[in-house]
Amino acid sequence: MLQMIAISMRSLRHHAMFYLAAAVSDFYVPWKSMAEHKIQSASGPLDMRLMQVPKMISILRKEWAPTAFCISFKLETDSKILLDKAGMALKKFQVHAVVANELLTRKEKVMVVTSNGNISVSGTSLRLVLMWKILWLNSLWADT
Repeated sequence: MLQMIAISMRSLRHHAMFYLAAAVSDFYVPWKSMAEHKIQSASGPLDMRLMQVPKMISILRKEWAPTAFCISFKLETDSKILLDKAGMALKKFQVHAVVANELLTRKEKVMVVTSNGNISVSGTSLRLVLMWKILWLNSLWADT
């Protein structure tokens, strides 16, 4: 679905914006591994093999919508590694900004990581302020 949307928005070039909120999960259970019926607890311990969800951001940026403005998210439980991982994601996926948030404080404060520096966003109207900051970043980028 992301591919279909991205390709249909390609003609908007730098006017298109992708706000790629965090994935529900980085892992999934393949259909072929799913039990057909209820798993019986009497069968003993349960072993489960999870597969990684493919990262689509690189394909979006390189192939589907290379000129669109793109924001991704990085959620961590360890504040010590959050900004480093967000910076790595910024470079690896070549997005314009990464919204870095810590699980415990994600509703109170976030950091918007860009190649020109970080922007701290916090307060009671976090979502509104964050959207304004992202729109401001997009306007700066679109003018270049």
